[in-house]
Amino acid sequence: MPYARVLRGGLAVVFLARLAAPAHAAALCCDQPGSATASAAEMNANLICRRGAQTCVVPAQSIAGPPACPLAGCALDFGTRTVTFSGPITLSSGKLVVTAAGVAVGDANTVGDAIVAAGPDTVVDLTATGTTCADGDGDLRVEAPIDLSATSAGTIRLAAACELVVDGGGSLTANSSATSGGAIDLRAGTSLSQLATLRALGSGGDGGTINLTAGDDLAAQGPIDVHSLGDGEGGDIALHAGDAVLGGVEPGGALTLSSDLIADGSTDSDGQSGEDGGSVDLQAAGAILVTSTATIHASGASPDGSGGNVSFTTVTPPLGVIGPLDGDVTVAGPITLRGAGGGGDGGELDGSIGRGFSLQSPVDVSAGTDAVGGTIELSAGGDVSATAAIAANGRSSGADGGSIDLKAGLGISTATLTLAKNIDVSGGTGDGAGGDARLASERAAERPRRRPQRHRRPDAVHHPGGKQRPHARRWQPLSDDRERPHHARRDPGHDGDDRRQRDLQPGAHHDRAAPRSRSAAAVPGVRRRHPPAR
Repeated sequence: MPYARVLRGGLAVVFLARLAAPAHAAALCCDQPGSATASAAEMNANLICRRGAQTCVVPAQSIAGPPACPLAGCALDFGTRTVTFSGPITLSSGKLVVTAAGVAVGDANTVGDAIVAAGPDTVVDLTATGTTCADGDGDLRVEAPIDLSATSAGTIRLAAACELVVDGGGSLTANSSATSGGAIDLRAGTSLSQLATLRALGSGGDGGTINLTAGDDLAAQGPIDVHSLGDGEGGDIALHAGDAVLGGVEPGGALTLSSDLIADGSTDSDGQSGEDGGSVDLQAAGAILVTSTATIHASGASPDGSGGNVSFTTVTPPLGVIGPLDGDVTVAGPITLRGAGGGGDGGELDGSIGRGFSLQSPVDVSAGTDAVGGTIELSAGGDVSATAAIAANGRSSGADGGSIDLKAGLGISTATLTLAKNIDVSGGTGDGAGGDARLASERAAERPRRRPQRHRRPDAVHHPGGKQRPHARRWQPLSDDRERPHHARRDPGHDGDDRRQRDLQPGAHHDRAAPRSRSAAAVPGVRRRHPPAR
């Protein structure tokens, strides 16, 4: 069908529209040349919003690409104007890059998705640059879905100089149907509120990556899901409040999690092996609260996938001194990092807490058959209190117990460590050996009792054919090719020497390659010792 070429202002402006189609089916070709007074992106924006307007509303558009348009994607710079995408905006290839004083995705007229991909590996990059932080200036609000799902999912990047809100109707999705999940990256100069579901699922590969970063407070109130649907590990979730680089209105910020974080691995398509759980990294220059309505899942898949990693960080330099940006951590929702029953190791929970730590809901890092229970290492500047059960045991035959290391009082000499429920590092039936626990504080409320030392028989084989656990995976900035955080595998020959040499350090992630200690529970102040690798 023929297309119309429209000329404006003496420039050859290509505006493609099917002559027999209604106006809302227009296809926009963003190939404007720049000028001495305006960039190409500014000229592109003038195609759909006149220069003198204060606000712009973009109706349904299809972003044209080759061969109809010489360029794939579209760059739009609205300058000091605010823009609303009423949609749907269809992106078949390339990137949609938008800059405006304020950005809204969806309005009362939006039906269905506001922005949707019609091809693989697309990118939507929206930035609100206003500086007054009043009447929408500098804010980015998502009120209708953005969906970049494809055989190879795309990347969604949203950045606001001021507030960023993903409202209840504004779900963000970057699922892959034939490879690893996509990426979602949200950044707010002040506060960030996420009320809708965020998904970056993998199929035939790992789960995706979702990062939320705020200069002030961050409230994660909708589910965040990066699990794999098949043949892949769980993905990576990172939530960071009070980011010093973004600044915020005031120093620091609190992180509140009141919905589910899901980073489970999946079973391989041949059914012979299971993939590991992913990673969850929670940081704040202030308090972290996981409410009773939230759950954190990063378990290994059947038959032998290992549990994933969860990390809490609320400590700021200097270490050992409680400062104004050091925060408490309260966990009122369950954390599940189980190894699968057929041979998966338990996961890893670590925390460097500036003030107090309160565990009010169960933690499970237990292991399956012939595997090893997980590791829990938490240090706090103030009190440590656990009023819920902690399981790092071997659940099945031949499974060894894991290790638990809780330390209170790094910044307060009168701090206490209190346990109101059981901690379990027992071995499984048969020849499963018990693990170890170290509980320490300047004024210990409870200390571990010594248990008789247990040894496995010399010919015992530990976890044959089992998965190697990755190091905890930290957040990395997203690049255009959505490079994933490094999944470093542990070295099977590692003997654990470096672990014996270092004490529990804030933010540290410890290699779990070395076998768990079979010694009796260590007394406070003495590092546990590891036998030679079997």
